[in-house]
Amino acid sequence: MSILWQAGKAINKDEWKEKGLEVLLQSTKRTAYHDSLVTDAGICHGSAGIALIFRRMYLETKLDDFKSGTQYWINQTLELASLEESLGYKHSLRDSWVSDYSLLTGISGIGLVLLSYLHDEQQNWDEMLLIS
Repeated sequence: MSILWQAGKAINKDEWKEKGLEVLLQSTKRTAYHDSLVTDAGICHGSAGIALIFRRMYLETKLDDFKSGTQYWINQTLELASLEESLGYKHSLRDSWVSDYSLLTGISGIGLVLLSYLHDEQQNWDEMLLIS
């Protein structure tokens, strides 16, 4: 999430919020692989994390760009699932793929994002990630 958006909210600086919003809105257009470099679904640096950020921004702003960005990255998260794997998802680690149960890079975090998306109301568990 844009630090400018968060800082602008914290100290009531509208120009910071506006610049942060501009950056975040521009990022909703970065869907091609060469723009995003997203290879896995984890919260830390993957598609579920991007979906989580855009969902939070949609809940805060109600802007359609964030709604459609959320939907795009949720769809990417579902596309990254590997049904022949026992967990359904693997994490990219040093040129290999590993099973991962963790919150930031594994199935636990991906599951939380997907459940939050399905349960369409304000939730604040993402506060622990400094997103809300």
